[in-house]
Amino acid sequence: MAAAAAGDRGSGGVLALVVVMAAVTVALLVLTGTVLQAARAKAASAADSAALAGATATAGFTTDEPCAAAAAVADASGGAVVECHVTGTTVTVVCEVRLGGVPVLAESAAGQPTEDPP
Repeated sequence: MAAAAAGDRGSGGVLALVVVMAAVTVALLVLTGTVLQAARAKAASAADSAALAGATATAGFTTDEPCAAAAAVADASGGAVVECHVTGTTVTVVCEVRLGGVPVLAESAAGQPTEDPP
């Protein structure tokens, strides 16, 4: 029995190292997911605000050009307008937030309804 125990010497340290490495890996994955979700929310917020600013300009409440107004608001929100389309009174924007050089995109549209509701 003593000979078998001598062969297991040091295996507890290896097991502890594996457990610690697994815990660190899980913690890093959770942290990465949390940061990505925060960037996604920031991009969505910037896109919503930019679309509303563009729709406000389209409706004639400001003298700004709709896409310029959208870009200014997105910039103030920490994002950047990648695409901007005006269709009638609806403004659709795609905003980008950079997360360590990786773009996180969100799209939003705002405007007046084109038809009377039923």
